[in-house]
Amino acid sequence: MPGRHSTTKRPSRAGPILAAVIAVVVIVALGVYLAPRLTESSNASGCDEPQAITVATPPDLRPAMVRVVASMHENGVTDACLELTVSSVYPDSSVSQINANSNSTPTIWVLDTKARLAELEPQARDHAQVMGSAANTPAVVVASQRASHTPPPSWEAAFADDDFVFPNPSSSIASAMAIAALSAEGADVPAVLTDVAERLASADEPIPDVTDMLRGAHRRFGVIRWFPATEQQFVSIRMRHASWQIVGLLPETGTTVLDYPVVVRTDGNGDTAAAAEQLTNFLSNTSGRSILGENGFRAPDGEVVNAGSLGQNLKVLPAPTGLADLSAAWSEAMDTAGVTAPAP
Repeated sequence: MPGRHSTTKRPSRAGPILAAVIAVVVIVALGVYLAPRLTESSNASGCDEPQAITVATPPDLRPAMVRVVASMHENGVTDACLELTVSSVYPDSSVSQINANSNSTPTIWVLDTKARLAELEPQARDHAQVMGSAANTPAVVVASQRASHTPPPSWEAAFADDDFVFPNPSSSIASAMAIAALSAEGADVPAVLTDVAERLASADEPIPDVTDMLRGAHRRFGVIRWFPATEQQFVSIRMRHASWQIVGLLPETGTTVLDYPVVVRTDGNGDTAAAAEQLTNFLSNTSGRSILGENGFRAPDGEVVNAGSLGQNLKVLPAPTGLADLSAAWSEAMDTAGVTAPAP
């Protein structure tokens, strides 16, 4: 029986190979065509235009926050499509902005203390979310080198001292917090402030600001003074002028603390809350805490990160609500004493 010969042929590979080659050519051609057009319409991060977000922070915190935001951008901590910038805004103005909700740029507000939240209008308070804290610093009493270095038994006792000087609280957050501490101690705030205003009214010189007093307090033959400052102001001066003989003291009754709450409106741009969360997370990690310490602040949780701080253990007095009303009490005391308050 003659053998059978199969006539089946192997399928040719030429067709699939040719199709693959054509596909590659098409992909390359599309890449060459689209690449410059994608580059024109997008930046390196893939955003058509980064979302600008403002971080409105108290003036004393601004230098630290500028470094923090720069470090976040450099290390890719923030979303590549978000661009944070820092501006100085006094806390009372921030409260007004949160109430009005009319900022043209999405904003993260950093207040000086959570007690400010009570100053928000009810509608704004319903939409205000605290994302965390940016830093921490207590109010202290600074003494010149000729003054006693014994801590005053209370803020009321410090105010009653003939050498106590009280800067205008409209330009000194430390003064505002000192008034808050007076209130927390249960002192008769109007009476105490009126006594101080009358004493200062008889002085031969205008009331200097905290910076001038810190600058002059170390002078050996300068006037004897006590005055309120924040621990951050005291530490910053000591870091720049280690030889200055000034002393920071905490009244035995305790002190109020600036805890710098980070606030956003929940009815605003959704990216703002995400950026605020990134900001507070960074401030709580090693890099953020280091920047705060280098600027004289404590970490958001109150931990001391700079050896020049007064000490880790604080007896904290609760900052009362209505700080704006307490600060207004100083203006009333000045009016009662017949003194024209200097411009802030």
